[in-house]
Amino acid sequence: MFRGIGVSFVAASVVVLAGCEHIGGSFETRTSLDVGYQYLSFKGVSYEHDTHPDDTSFLSGSAGETEIDEGQALKAAARLKVGNPAGIEAYGGLGFLLLDARDESRNENETRPSGSESRIYSEVYPFSPLIEAGVRRYLDLGADLKGYGGLAAQYNAFWVEHGWNRFGEDEDAKDETVHSVAFGPELGLQINSATCLSSGYLFNLNGQGVDCLFVNLEIGF
Repeated sequence: MFRGIGVSFVAASVVVLAGCEHIGGSFETRTSLDVGYQYLSFKGVSYEHDTHPDDTSFLSGSAGETEIDEGQALKAAARLKVGNPAGIEAYGGLGFLLLDARDESRNENETRPSGSESRIYSEVYPFSPLIEAGVRRYLDLGADLKGYGGLAAQYNAFWVEHGWNRFGEDEDAKDETVHSVAFGPELGLQINSATCLSSGYLFNLNGQGVDCLFVNLEIGF
């Protein structure tokens, strides 16, 4: 379902631009580098851990559950933007996130003293590829300033590792890939003809994924 929503959004952006050619003239194509910060709120990324095989002789039951709730990331992406003199612009981009997101706790069934116990963890691999798309409308704010409002979408693949931490060493038990598509509003300020500063919030469209609060600096080249 969420893939269909993403495809529909990109297709709608193209239709909007095609219609604006009749309103505002010919297309203008530009490229930019987009860098920024993202606060990630993970949804549905949890794992129920078995007891480590080496501990089952003296520990019984489940080792407990880990759940990744939040993370922080730095973003970089290259964008292709297509707009017209009417002030409507669509963009698409490819890039990546460098992130930090981990949950670790003591085994729920652990009986040994601190320092010699087994622990459980879930961790997101620190690199995540992304695809982004959006459509925006520029407006004059006065005093030679321009701003814009629009809608943005972002796809990410997150690789997650679940396992045990024994004697300070991680041991992988299961890996999974989380596919996330998020969509939401974006507001921005055009600092000069080549630079924009924007912020927004993207809402996860499927059961497992991330909501995203972001701040971006977009530099044209």
